[in-house]
Amino acid sequence: MIGCGDLPVERVLGIRWDPNADVFCFTVRKQTEGRKYTNLTKRDVLKLVMSLLDPLGFISNYTIQAKMLMQDVWRSGVGWNDEPVGEYVQKWSAWTSQLPALEAITIPRPYSKQMRERVNIQLHVFCDASEQAYASVAYLRVQTNNSVDISFVMGKARMAPLKPISIPRLELMAAVMGTRMAACIGKEHEVTIDEVVFWTDSRTVLFWIRSDARNYKQFVSHRVGEILETTEV
Repeated sequence: MIGCGDLPVERVLGIRWDPNADVFCFTVRKQTEGRKYTNLTKRDVLKLVMSLLDPLGFISNYTIQAKMLMQDVWRSGVGWNDEPVGEYVQKWSAWTSQLPALEAITIPRPYSKQMRERVNIQLHVFCDASEQAYASVAYLRVQTNNSVDISFVMGKARMAPLKPISIPRLELMAAVMGTRMAACIGKEHEVTIDEVVFWTDSRTVLFWIRSDARNYKQFVSHRVGEILETTEV
């Protein structure tokens, strides 16, 4: 695969890097074992979903939809060599119809072209959850004397457990994932981050981390304790 310039597009950590434009991009498999995206078995569906390697979470908002579908198919009891039927076929068709659009997505590799002139760098981490999944995403805010650049750093999305769990607890799990993500970003980056800001829209989570963690059961107390070890309220 060759880019628009003289340098070839390289594969880096499962995604593509175009050194000519200095952007990350994606390549989508057009077929699965010689077949189109229809009449696929549960095994084929999983293989296609797993082929979209996205270590930094650029398209996690898209891949998590397929994981939700896989969880629903798993609950239905469909065998690995059987084709999903009914509503699963419609959901699968809707998801695969958006696959070609992934190749139009490009993500700039540098966080900011003004990095050398920076006067302040902030890391903002947003956490949220729903009944089906929970997620965190981090952005870098690079401020110079004349401008501010906002750049995507990384994101993560995970499925809610098969066993039902309350929304506040899922929001807490998202908050824990956000603190771990911030710690990883701070450790792996050479650039100095002046301030880290965490965001959640859950008042319950905010109440928990402002309270004594010992007053709650293990599920909440352990996670609140981990949050307080690496962050400041």
